[in-house]
Amino acid sequence: MVVPEPANPENTAKVIGNAAGMYITDQLTDNFCLGVGWGATLYSSLQTLSPREFSNLDVVSLLGGFTVLAGLPILIGTLLNGRDVRLRESVLLRTLGASARQVRMILVAEYATLGFLSALTGILLAVAGNAALAVFVFKTSAVPDFTLLGIAFVLVTGISIGGGLALSRGVCNHPPLEILRGI
Repeated sequence: MVVPEPANPENTAKVIGNAAGMYITDQLTDNFCLGVGWGATLYSSLQTLSPREFSNLDVVSLLGGFTVLAGLPILIGTLLNGRDVRLRESVLLRTLGASARQVRMILVAEYATLGFLSALTGILLAVAGNAALAVFVFKTSAVPDFTLLGIAFVLVTGISIGGGLALSRGVCNHPPLEILRGI
């Protein structure tokens, strides 16, 4: 697709979006799958779409992969910041008589809960966003792919558990007295 360069460079996204919207309007048919992202260009393209009814139109958000990649630094930061807290908790548990195995099981339960809640929140937001886009913009029904959602759920929970345990490695190896002196 080639569009003329606008006189004002600030209108570039709008010009490209308008052309893309006209192209998409011509290409959309029944039994079609459309991948969409976000941004000023997409917004402009949606403004030029002609409202029509479709059967079996799938709208797939391409934002999911970027969201996961953006969330990983947040998860890692959260786990790194919590390492000192886990160290103190493990010392307290060991002082109260817990074995290293029991401390690890408590950590697994904690990180599994964190992963479960994170995955559930992300999936609910993704399904709601996909449904709103499908119903209000593309005038079609939104049927989520439950297999894909299940895989995402297990993956996010697994990353949380694996990352948390990797960053908590060695927590049970510190002598309680050494940690208590540092507090």
